[in-house]
Amino acid sequence: MELDSFLPLLLLIFSCSCLPVLPCQNCVKVGKSITGNQKLVSADRSFALGFFTPSNSTYTYLGLWYNIIPQQTVVWVANRESPIPQNASPVFTIGDDGNLVIFDEKGKLIWSSNVSSTAPESLLTSNSTIGILLDNGNLVLRHYGESTYLWQSFQYPTDTLLRHMRFGFNKISGLRNVITSWTSNDDARPGNFSFGIDPTEGVMRFVIWNRNGIYYRFDDSCRAYILATVWCFTVVTENDNVYLNLAYYRIFLRLRIVLNPSGHLQVMVWNRNGSNRWNVEFEAPQSKCDLYAQCGPFGICGIRSSGLCSCLDGFEPKFSTDWANEKWIGGCVRKIALGCDGGDGFFKHENMKLPDHAVSLGNMSTEECETQCIKNCSCSAYACTKNACFIWHGDLLDLGHDTTNGRALYVRVHVLELVTDNLSGNSARRYKILTVKIVSAIFAILLLVSTSAFIFKRKRLKRRDGRRFCFS
Repeated sequence: MELDSFLPLLLLIFSCSCLPVLPCQNCVKVGKSITGNQKLVSADRSFALGFFTPSNSTYTYLGLWYNIIPQQTVVWVANRESPIPQNASPVFTIGDDGNLVIFDEKGKLIWSSNVSSTAPESLLTSNSTIGILLDNGNLVLRHYGESTYLWQSFQYPTDTLLRHMRFGFNKISGLRNVITSWTSNDDARPGNFSFGIDPTEGVMRFVIWNRNGIYYRFDDSCRAYILATVWCFTVVTENDNVYLNLAYYRIFLRLRIVLNPSGHLQVMVWNRNGSNRWNVEFEAPQSKCDLYAQCGPFGICGIRSSGLCSCLDGFEPKFSTDWANEKWIGGCVRKIALGCDGGDGFFKHENMKLPDHAVSLGNMSTEECETQCIKNCSCSAYACTKNACFIWHGDLLDLGHDTTNGRALYVRVHVLELVTDNLSGNSARRYKILTVKIVSAIFAILLLVSTSAFIFKRKRLKRRDGRRFCFS
């Protein structure tokens, strides 16, 4: 074959070899791995992924941090449950099964995205998948040429929430995913505190747990404060899943929500004008009274001269000796048991953090809400917001004063505890009716006693007159 026939092919090969090769700076694939000081950088250079070692630590982790902020701020950690000794040489790559994986220097598997290849939509192989670090800080695994995510780090948050990150629970299984604090500022392993949606209540509530116990509860008024700022949680229902999605309205804002090792949830904004540091815009809990149920059942938390806790009107300390020693957990009990015969009423308490375990009855007036409560002998209190009537059964837990965002709480008590100045409208009417009944009953009894005494006295006088006649 003549040379001229090869010339077009040679020119094509030469021209292709001269095209600039653009390295994939934000992806990991077969033949490309991350090790040592190497890192992936998102296309807009906002986020980076690589290995890091916290200060004063002997362990190494694969993590995500802000790339354009001088202070390294880690927002996601892959292998927090399997830290790697600092002197090891781990590798992050695509495994033979198509998953994102971390191996140690001996080839031992440390961490995997663990996507099952048995699902028909998966069919993972090492040559079919690619890992990409997106501009929003989401590390995703997907098939080449496809947009569907097989796995994404946003569904497995660690201690930080970023914009568009989701966490929530499944209504059928009850399983939830949460953010979990670091053990300490130098230890990325899971700590004692976690934050998420509690799936056990009829009314959705946001909770910080300390191990398995509730540490702090966001009530309705606190949620209203959150929604009034430049950021908010939107609640999304998707089939059987309910999850929160973090959103904020200033696109260029560097904002993150982090649960720190002390159990405090902080909203932090990067101040690039001057201080170059993270400013805390919101934090909870803020005081000892914010901690869950500090004063026990029917106890109100509020720092005052008499101590941390006090009882609701109509209640007294269950263990007075304990309260004298500032042991509040036993709470309070009723001075007079409820009558449940239509004679109970309600004390109105202003500016209250509403108690836990609310039951929503839907939208109705305050009078209708009170009527629903009074009909049920187990109903202890009620409150009305703009959107719903809430009632509580049994003990009232996690009460406190909130002069900023508090609401009116109507607490059920026996009629003998009532003071007209503190009564709700229906209770005042019932109190007046009951007072009339009591006064009428007392008057009737007095009349009956007086009449009986008069008749008895007349009979005695007649008997005496009879005796005088007989002896005369």
